[in-house]
Amino acid sequence: MKPFLTIVLLASILVSAKHTYGQKKQQIDSLQTRLKEMLPDTSRVGAMVELCNLYKETNDEQNAIEYANQAIALSD
Repeated sequence: MKPFLTIVLLASILVSAKHTYGQKKQQIDSLQTRLKEMLPDTSRVGAMVELCNLYKETNDEQNAIEYANQAIALSD
């Protein structure tokens, strides 16, 4: 019985992780769309920081660094 519970637990964790990644991807797509329409002001910097964090949470370090650098450059 114990191996069955372990398999069920692992399967539920994997399904949950996939669902969470899908939600993050939707948030990223939405923010990128809004970012294209934003003026270069504090709201744009905030969106870039949020994108940086979302990319970091999805283990996409390259895009996270890119948006962080863009936010820093715009805030100067």
